[in-house]
Amino acid sequence: MKDAWCSDLCEKIIREFPQTPTPNNIVKNRHDDGAMIEQAFLGKGWLDVSKETIRYNHTALFFFSDDAFRYYLPAFMMAAIKNEDDDDSGMIIASVVSALTGPLDIDSPEKQRFLRRMKGFNVAQSKVIIEYLSYVDSKCSDWFAFDEPRRAIESYWLHGLQKPL
Repeated sequence: MKDAWCSDLCEKIIREFPQTPTPNNIVKNRHDDGAMIEQAFLGKGWLDVSKETIRYNHTALFFFSDDAFRYYLPAFMMAAIKNEDDDDSGMIIASVVSALTGPLDIDSPEKQRFLRRMKGFNVAQSKVIIEYLSYVDSKCSDWFAFDEPRRAIESYWLHGLQKPL
C-alpha cells in the first residue's frame, strides 16, 4: 500500500493534467525508435497507457514532440511513483527526472528546447511537477548521485513559477 502522499499526488496528477485531446504529433522523428514509440502511444489517452508500455518505452519522453511530452508526462509520473518499489520503476523515475531537469548551459540549444517544452505547463501543473520531484527526492534520493530532483526544482521549476511560464 502506498502512503498518503503518493495517493494525494496521484489524485493531483489526474485532476490537473487533461486527458483530452490526445496529440496527433507524437514524435519529432519517425525513424527507428520514434516509429515504435509513435505506434505505442498514438491515439491513447495518458491514463490508458499501461505500465508495461511505459516500462518498455521509458526513454520515450526524449523522443516525444513538445505536445506529446506535455500530454504523456503524467502517465510516466504515475507509473513511476505507484510502483516505485519494483525493479523497473527506477528506469522510469530516472527518465522523468532527467526530462524535467534543464541543461546547465543557459545559452545552449538544448536549454532553449527545454524551456520551450516546459512553458506549455500551466501554474497548477507546474506545482504538481514540483511536488512530484519533491516526492522522488524524499523517497528515492539515494538513486541520484547529483541530487537531480532537487536540482530540477531549484534550477527551473521554482524559478518558473515566479514568472509567467
